[in-house]
Amino acid sequence: MSLLRQLHAASLPFVTRALRGGRRNRYAAGAVLLALLTVMLGFWISLGHGRLEHELRSSLHLERPMYMQEMIEGKIFADDADEVRRLERQLAELRDPQILARLASRDSGNYRHTLRQEWRVVTAMEQGVEAVLFAADTPVQAPQHADLQRRARSLKASLGLANTAYDSESAYLNWYNPDDVARVRYTLDSGLHPVAMVYASPLGVPDAVRLTGMLAGGITLLLLMLFTPVLAGTQMAQEVHENTLQPLTGTSLGARDLVLGMTVAPLVVVGLVAAPQIVLLLGAALITGTLSSGLATLGSAIAGGLFLTMLAQLAGLALGRQRTPGLVGVGLLGALVPLTMLGAALALDLPHNAAGVLALLPQGAAAWLLTGTFVPSPDPIYALQFNAELTQLWTSVVVGALGMLSFAWLGLRALERRIGDLAPAALTRFEALFGALVSVVLISLAHPWSRSYNDDFYLVNLALASIPFAILLMMRVPQGDVPVALRRVPVAPLVGEFAAMVGLLFAIDAAIMGPDRMDIVGSPVALAYMTWSVVVAALLAIRVAALPVTLVQKLWLGVCSVGLIAAYAHAAYWTEHEHASADDIFALWQVSPLLGALQIVLLFAIPITLVRALQRPASVSQPEA
Repeated sequence: MSLLRQLHAASLPFVTRALRGGRRNRYAAGAVLLALLTVMLGFWISLGHGRLEHELRSSLHLERPMYMQEMIEGKIFADDADEVRRLERQLAELRDPQILARLASRDSGNYRHTLRQEWRVVTAMEQGVEAVLFAADTPVQAPQHADLQRRARSLKASLGLANTAYDSESAYLNWYNPDDVARVRYTLDSGLHPVAMVYASPLGVPDAVRLTGMLAGGITLLLLMLFTPVLAGTQMAQEVHENTLQPLTGTSLGARDLVLGMTVAPLVVVGLVAAPQIVLLLGAALITGTLSSGLATLGSAIAGGLFLTMLAQLAGLALGRQRTPGLVGVGLLGALVPLTMLGAALALDLPHNAAGVLALLPQGAAAWLLTGTFVPSPDPIYALQFNAELTQLWTSVVVGALGMLSFAWLGLRALERRIGDLAPAALTRFEALFGALVSVVLISLAHPWSRSYNDDFYLVNLALASIPFAILLMMRVPQGDVPVALRRVPVAPLVGEFAAMVGLLFAIDAAIMGPDRMDIVGSPVALAYMTWSVVVAALLAIRVAALPVTLVQKLWLGVCSVGLIAAYAHAAYWTEHEHASADDIFALWQVSPLLGALQIVLLFAIPITLVRALQRPASVSQPEA
């Protein structure tokens, strides 16, 4: 049987159930209505003349805010035509050479209060004069600015300001700021004639098409990277909670067929709703000449959506027995909504040198690609710098997408083994180490050595990698229906695998930054604390995955986690201060001898209690119902 036919046979029962009872027609009708609403919103936001539409456009960087238009472009916005005529008369009055000279003088602040014109008119003229004087008297910093300076000197002479110099003591304009250069250019182009006008949208129909494509792309990202994972995870939790998954394993469908079927069914439902939005997205990209970027946006969203879907299904499979599907869905929403909002925020205003973050945040990578597809490029003055950053951004996006696909494959393998009970552990040792390698690569992109140049580079990376390492180790813990008292957990081999993951990270970081910068090697105290932290982190992950947890045990595991954080902080401190005083070995001792004694006791009690619980599972009681 071909792969396509196998996928069709595996997904047919689940897709049929998802679209039963006329749901397909309702989903299709809703998709068409949503597409029409998207088009209406795109054209309304682009062409509307109201304040709300302006705020939306400026938040998407499609238009400068009104105050910046007034300052940079020399505009004065009025409410109606009568006010426009009144403001124009006042502007004409201010063009008197004597008034301009007084506005350009040092006492302009006192003089402007004696004028009868509105403060908006006086400010617009004063800012225009300032731009002319700056461009005429300040040495240029780039050849392309020489023509602006020549024009400014000519305009300065024609306005009767030849004897007025730019006040360099209170100067804040400079040739490196693109807004200041734009302000000079607008002033010179208008001949120092600020314009009074009734506000209207500066965008046209082509811009409306772009914005419609951007809205359609945003809805597509939400459907693929938020609603699909939540729907898939909730469905998996429902199957487990209602015990309808176990009977399916006795049918002709294999474990992989079941995983594919339960993955394809929510994808079909979401795909039916998203199809018109995808058409709008790609159609707008084709019209605006950015089809390749639009396809990259869709590909990035699919890669991130597959990873998040597999992760949500694993969460639903693990929590479905103890929690209702509704609670699982709410939990998934609570986890994914903040990440989605963070990704959108990064796409609209990505901090400098934060390109690597897109490798770890699929929502941010897809949103950045979407923004770049439909939002104009930065100012040409910064084209060279932008192009250098663009290479790093695309590297992060591509590597991040490959990493998300790798994690999705690992999730598929883990789901297949868990559902079909094909192996004691969800992942093999090789798969876990492969996942650790992918995690290290993505984290090294998100926190690059070129940005930090600090000796704590590998310590920060280890702190970031501890969560994926712990999840991978938990998937290596043998599972099954064996009673708690009879479970046997291979503690030492699993701790060794976790130590191998940490060693892999240190080896890669040493290759990046140079082994001579691994200061932790020269501090026995730091090495001791780091070893303790690695062992306890592994024991905590194994303990949570292998055995049930009561309320008292949850409290004790919380204490263990606090102790782990404190020990890691000690390791970081002794790495930076390898010759510190011996009194700092147990830092809490300097606060209080009692706290110091408690710290020493916990250093022994935490690993001992964790190992004892894993080696004697009969001592662990079942959690209360």
